[in-house]
Amino acid sequence: MSNHTHLVVSAKSNDTSDILRDFKKFTNKRIIAAVKNNQQESRKEWMLKVFKREGTKNSRNSNYQFGGRITNPKNVTVSSLQIRNWITFIIIL
Repeated sequence: MSNHTHLVVSAKSNDTSDILRDFKKFTNKRIIAAVKNNQQESRKEWMLKVFKREGTKNSRNSNYQFGGRITNPKNVTVSSLQIRNWITFIIIL
């Protein structure tokens, strides 16, 4: 599905909030730039208008808001072997 993302991250402190914040900030900026710079995007004006409107609803945001402000992180414990198997599976697909 292209409308959501699953991340597997870890942090030494077990607090992944900084990682998630930085990831969202980076991807939001890249998506907005991609929409703005794509001359073939027929919905550009509409999308930017929606992103701008959503940005005004967030007091910590002064421009555009892309994506939800709600996250549902889950802590899981897996072994290195499980992660290698997942990565191998993804690459093979």
